[in-house]
Amino acid sequence: MIQNRTGLVLHKRDFTENDLIVTILTEEGERLELVAKGAGGPQSKRRAHLELMNQVQVTLRHSPRHDYLQSVECVNSFSSLKNKLECIFHAQVLLEIVRKSVAEENPEPELYTLLHETLLALNEKTPHPLTMEISLLKLAHTLGVLPSFKHCGKCLRDLGNNAIWNAELGTVHCLDCQETDAEKLELKYLKALEFFKQAHEADYRRVHLAQGEEDTLRSFIRRYFQHQFQDSMKILEWA
Repeated sequence: MIQNRTGLVLHKRDFTENDLIVTILTEEGERLELVAKGAGGPQSKRRAHLELMNQVQVTLRHSPRHDYLQSVECVNSFSSLKNKLECIFHAQVLLEIVRKSVAEENPEPELYTLLHETLLALNEKTPHPLTMEISLLKLAHTLGVLPSFKHCGKCLRDLGNNAIWNAELGTVHCLDCQETDAEKLELKYLKALEFFKQAHEADYRRVHLAQGEEDTLRSFIRRYFQHQFQDSMKILEWA
């Protein structure tokens, strides 16, 4: 059976001497593992189309053993993003987390939309300084692993004007449930996190934060994700 799909290249690896296995997340949220015959060879015209992060249109053929990539055309290579080293690091983190989060039998169309919108944002000449962190928040919210910024993770009461962030447990607590070596989060940061987790890019671009406020949010979000996705987040240490 022959099918056409549009998707994003999440990963690729050698299969045989000249063949590749390419992981693509489709618009429908499917994670496809496709054998690309000959695409790993130095003369292959498909090789450039299958770069990581590329948005591609593919034709695939199902067989009892493997799904095969018949043809591929790059729709958007996000070339501006790929000229900025820090943006490459950021995009690779998201690709890796999404790849590990989507099961082949459980499509996640929301993750495709989020990943595509993030790549477009990072591809802009001047991305928002918190584009990566906001995308991570949205990703955690979509995956259902983001703590509440309104209610205590222990007693479930309203957090009030301040909250305590427990980096070891990855939870947010009220002051009454404070533990040793916990970190206080002011109300303005709780409100910002609650807003950013669902805001569209046009909305969060209108929010202006002081440098110190940006730094605090960036640090919190990255440390939270390092707790949740330790292997995938190691690359952020270079950013």
